[in-house]
Amino acid sequence: MWNHVQTNLEESKAQEIAKLQNSLQELQIKYEETNALLIKERENVKKVVEEESPVIKETQVIVEDTQKTETLTAEIESLKVRKFSHRMHHFLYKMLHLKFKAFISYIIFFQWYISFLEWYINYVASFSSLVSW
Repeated sequence: MWNHVQTNLEESKAQEIAKLQNSLQELQIKYEETNALLIKERENVKKVVEEESPVIKETQVIVEDTQKTETLTAEIESLKVRKFSHRMHHFLYKMLHLKFKAFISYIIFFQWYISFLEWYINYVASFSSLVSW
């Protein structure tokens, strides 16, 4: 009877460990993908900052030509859009970083959970060996 219980316990332990190892592998893959995205986004932000960081000075312009005024107004709007785009890239980078930190927390939790389950299975196994004694 106890051999049957111990065999079932060992099978359950092996199945649980296999499930947890699969979960850990999936988390590691997600971690690597997230890390790759984070690196790529960081490089994109660096490129944007390097390409679009000219100093813009406001100067007073005497309006003589309507076409020039419209061209300059369009250019100012374009610069505003670029600035907004840069801010959005920065915001997305921060969001990816926060998600990455949360993902790391999940990995740490699952590692702790696996350790706990291993301890618990060993505890139950030692208890069953004491009872059968």
